[in-house]
Amino acid sequence: MVYTATPSHVRKHILSFWILVICSISPIKAQNQLFELSKSLEIYFSVFKELSLNYADEINPTELNRTALNAMLESLDPYTVFIPESQIEQYRLFTQGEYGGIGIGVFLRNGNFCIAKVEENSPAFRAGLRKGDFLLKINNLSLTDRTEDDVEALLSGEAGSQIILTYRKAGASQEERITLIREKIRPVNITYSGMPAPGIGLIRLEQFTDKSAKEFMETFQKLKADKDLQGLIIDLRGNGGGLLDQAVAIINMFVAKGQLIVSTRGRSYDKNRSYYTLNDPIAPNLPLVILVDGHSASASEILAGSLQDLDRAVVLGTPTFGKGLVQNILPLPYNNQLKITVAKYYIPSGRCIQAIDYFQKSQNAEIAPKPTFLTKGGRIVYEGSGIEPDLVPDTTAEARIAFELKENYTFFDFANQYTREHSTPPPAESIVITDELFFAFIDFSLKHVKTWKTGPVAMLSKIEQYISNEPTMKEVSQSTLDSLRQNIKQAFKLRMLSARELISTLLAAELANRYYFRTGEVKALISHDITVKKAVEILRDSITYQSILQGTYPQCHNRKKQ
Repeated sequence: MVYTATPSHVRKHILSFWILVICSISPIKAQNQLFELSKSLEIYFSVFKELSLNYADEINPTELNRTALNAMLESLDPYTVFIPESQIEQYRLFTQGEYGGIGIGVFLRNGNFCIAKVEENSPAFRAGLRKGDFLLKINNLSLTDRTEDDVEALLSGEAGSQIILTYRKAGASQEERITLIREKIRPVNITYSGMPAPGIGLIRLEQFTDKSAKEFMETFQKLKADKDLQGLIIDLRGNGGGLLDQAVAIINMFVAKGQLIVSTRGRSYDKNRSYYTLNDPIAPNLPLVILVDGHSASASEILAGSLQDLDRAVVLGTPTFGKGLVQNILPLPYNNQLKITVAKYYIPSGRCIQAIDYFQKSQNAEIAPKPTFLTKGGRIVYEGSGIEPDLVPDTTAEARIAFELKENYTFFDFANQYTREHSTPPPAESIVITDELFFAFIDFSLKHVKTWKTGPVAMLSKIEQYISNEPTMKEVSQSTLDSLRQNIKQAFKLRMLSARELISTLLAAELANRYYFRTGEVKALISHDITVKKAVEILRDSITYQSILQGTYPQCHNRKKQ
């Protein structure tokens, strides 16, 4: 099939639209932009036509056009993307809080797609798929050389549609094949609510979907009714954001009516909007601590940053991701869509939370000093790096070994093996890491450390490879390398023993995830979380809490100017 140029009547519609847009600009500038647009479209249509008619090999017009669109959009920011009809289900989660699928997420590991999560009571879970299993084919299509986005698109689809999976269970060699029916999947918004200490409540919010504010309100009211609530921790770690209005509604629970929370500013006048609190707050004086990390983004940063700017909450954790760009999803012909950045977010102090300026072409932009702004009470806050917390929790040497174990999937792999051998779940409250289980984990780690991609053993393997390829280094004996490797492993074991409490917590959380999903994992983590413990200390010490918000606390990052 030979593809010809876009029909002239289609081009006229496109140009008519742009004429309306451009005519809202100054006459001379509008005339120049209209000419450039018309010229560019004419060149594009002509190149497409000539390639389709004359290229030496047959061309797939859809794939060629997709390549052209993606290349064009890549020159902008990473959030402006073309959404083909096949991927629309993936974006329904952002607008409707649900999507059509089978309830799994995947990641690429050593060239294979491994299941990273399985939603509770989903088609995938009921069929026996678990974390650690490997996907090989979807609808008889090989997954070789595909990206994670490709696989997510293949997994998504209309509820009621059929999907055929070829997979291999973790630890097995035999391939299996199964047919599933997609369903509406609604991920859990709140994975934990409880009292980590007497009088101190905690709510863990995973994302901002269309039901997040309602569920948050109901959860908070229950905590408030059941307990003598003296302070609240809102845990936004790992929360990548979602719907802006849901964040504003949650903020309104703690901030007076009529307060500006966030504004959007774009090139087009109709994208400039301001969002205010609309109702009287239900807890205007309750002490708050917001937990954030490098995966807290977008709506999470608006919630944390706005409360920080208003001196209404202490922000604790590590710097956030820094996504302060507003996207709209616009319809395109043939059921395609365009997710396009239309504006930037600005919180009450006037600062933008965007960390990377994709619109700044200067090569020296990164080394420019960060612009400073003031909170309501006069504390200094910064623009250009997401939300910088008021306090960063203490880190220890033990955290480094735990990070190495996590980065090399040791917890993940051990939990796969353990749950294969122990299919019956333990009581929900009794995932205890006994001496026997902890030392079994150490033995497992030492056995698999040679396959690590990071850490001292991985570095030694690279040195060994270098030595084997370098004639002048042949005098370094294998026995020397073996002795060094053994010393590293022994030191590694001692480090694990010294970090037993932290490692046991992370291991219990990984096992809890297998038996009780994300809710069980979060519950296990919070019970020994050093950041949560720090938040509890702050809320229990009213002098420290107030001095942080007043900008006088010595260790506070955002202090008043001296």
